This record gives sequence, structure tokens and C-alpha cells, in this order.
Amino acid sequence: MAIEKGNAVHESQSKPVVPRDIDPSKLKMTLSPSLSPIPPPTSLKFGEQHTDHMLVISYDPKTGWSDPEIKPYGNFEIDPMSSCFQYATNCFEGMKAYLGPNSHPLLFRPTMNMARLTSSVNRLSLPSFSTTAFLSLIKTLVLTEKRWIPRDPAGNALTGYSLYVRPTMIGTKSSLGVGPSDKAILYVICSPTGPFFPLETGLGNVPGYIKPVSLLAVSEHVRAWPGGTGAHKLALNYSPGFLTQKDASEKGYDQILWLRKEGEEEIIMEVGAMNFFVAVKRDDGDIDIITPPLDGTILPGVTRASILELAKSDSSLFSTKLHPSESQLTTAQLKQWSSSGKLLEIFGVGTAAIVAPIALIGFQQGEKITVPEYEQGIGPVASAIRTRILDIQEGRIEWDGWAVPC
Repeated sequence: MAIEKGNAVHESQSKPVVPRDIDPSKLKMTLSPSLSPIPPPTSLKFGEQHTDHMLVISYDPKTGWSDPEIKPYGNFEIDPMSSCFQYATNCFEGMKAYLGPNSHPLLFRPTMNMARLTSSVNRLSLPSFSTTAFLSLIKTLVLTEKRWIPRDPAGNALTGYSLYVRPTMIGTKSSLGVGPSDKAILYVICSPTGPFFPLETGLGNVPGYIKPVSLLAVSEHVRAWPGGTGAHKLALNYSPGFLTQKDASEKGYDQILWLRKEGEEEIIMEVGAMNFFVAVKRDDGDIDIITPPLDGTILPGVTRASILELAKSDSSLFSTKLHPSESQLTTAQLKQWSSSGKLLEIFGVGTAAIVAPIALIGFQQGEKITVPEYEQGIGPVASAIRTRILDIQEGRIEWDGWAVPC
């Protein structure tokens, strides 16, 4: 025992308790006594069907993260004053598990999803956690729900079909005070899914035709703004666009082309909830592949990053040399390329759709930009990119460890 100014200081004095991080070794499994029937793959619509189980972990500031549990899918009981209801302290990720050639589930570049989830969590000042530990639990959940990954009658993988995986964190602090939530629930649910835009018979009864989508260009409402939250996958980024999407649908358009006005310029941002790409013919005969830069208003998509990397390093991706770049794009540039015949393709990319061809862009004043029509609906550049990414995701091609076994 040490004596200092008459006060006893015990060397054995307890240290402050450090909240526990996520511990996969503490996982509790409570399996459902009755499993739901697997729906036919052709009946699947994105996000409408859930699997039998979910992963749930809760955070308390005094003790840290609870023991993780995989349990039957069900409702939460949450205080009506919770931060997630009052102040939208909600963020999520979108991932996919594919059935590999050996019938083993594969996740596509999941560490990128974990990095983006960390960024979203930090932006909302929610409790942090070990993404390595969390990812190992996600893999266990995917293995538990493996039977939900769509396949043909012989048990083989179906191209373009997958198990969509949705990690989500919500703030659960019970208080109307405006401030960060120091309590949270981190959970993962899964949903079997087919192509986001279903393949269909189109021009000349061509099998596997991918119907291109139409866009309504919008600048009076914005998806994100400089210094805002556009670079993060937060729930609050999506709901403000629902009214605009409804208006676009009523005018006969499939999606929104989000713009941001800077003086007289209309800056191109995103396509609905997808990243934007354009293919432009160069004077030397090569092709430029351009997407808006990550300036804080653009979501850093995993598919987006993968396309840029493939176009840069995979010389066999396309017959013509591709030059990928991240550059600010304007509607004036699109109109100029269109009028000069240099505009080859426009497409949106994301986890759900992978690659979605775009047929035209309509403007509020009635003006339109049309994209060249292709027999398969999708242009050759976007088609080559889509095929290569699917080949990697579904394990037919090994590429730099992008497809990670569960």
C-alpha cells in the first residue's frame, strides 16, 4: 500500500470497466422449429421474402456488446422514444451471398461493406464494434440460411440469383433529448433475390433481354449536398427521395437521375440508389468509362469500385481498350456527346441491380437524351462488365480474392 498526503491509495483499486466488443465465441444459436417453404426462383421480387433466421446483438454503454444470437426471424420490442424513431439514427449495408460451383456460399468483397458500415456508424455517432468479429457472424448466418440461396431443380446455382444480406444498426436510447444514442441494436436479415430488373424477351424475341430503364432528371430536390451525408449508407438519405420517385413513376419514368445545380451547371450525381456510369467513344477509337468522383455527395459503391478496378487492370474485359476515370459530369456534356454521336452507353450500378442499362433521360422541360438501342437491351460495354462481375461473384473466375467463402 502506498501513502500519499495522508490518503491511502490501493494498488488493487479496480480500473474502469471497458465495454465488451463483439465476441463470436459467445454466439448462441436458437433455430426455428419449423422452416418456411422455399419459393420458386421465378416468383422472387427484391426485398419481399425473408429467411427463417436473423442475427441480433445489442449494445449497452455499461457492459458493451451482448452475446450475439442467431434466432428465428421476428419482431423487436423497442421504446417509442428510441433515437431510431425520433432522430433517424439508422444505417445499413447491402451485401450478397452467391452459390459457388461447389455449392458453398460466397460473399462479394465483404470487407468493403464492413468499412462502409463503420463509416456510417461513425457518422451517426453510434457505438463502434469489431468488423472482423461481425463479419465472421454474418458468414455463420449465411451458412445457416444456405438453403435460401436460389438454385435450379438439380441444386445448381442460378446466374443472377443470390441471397441479399442486410446488416443494420439502429439507435435505441430512450430519450427525446437531441443527441447521440449510446444504446443500439445491430442485426442482420437475409432475403432471397433474383435479378433486380428481371430478364425478359424483348426486341425480336431475344432471350435474356434486359429491359433498359428510363430516368427523369431532377434538380429541384437533391439526394445529397456538399458536407452532408451522401457518402454514407444512412436511412435518412433514402426516404426524402420517395416523393420524387413517385412523381417520376407517375410521369412514366423508372428511376431518378439526381442532379445538383452549381450556377448554370447541372452536376450529375446518382441514378436512384445506384452509381452513374457513362461510356463515351474517344477520337482514337478507345472508350472512356466515366463516373462521378467521390466528393462526399456520392456513395462509395462496392460495384462502382469493382468496375473501375476491372476496367483498369483486366485487358480481356472488352475488345476495345477501356479508359476508366472519376470525373465531374454535367448534363451539358451528356447532351453534347449525344448530339455528336459519341455517347455509347449509360448505366447504373449497385449491389442490387449489379448493372442496369439506361435507355433515355427526360428533363422537366420536355427535352430528352436518348441512348443507342441494343438488341439485348444492354450495351456491349455494360454487358461485358456485368458478365465479368457475375463470373467473379459466383466463383467461375478467381479475381484477387473478391469472392470470399463463408
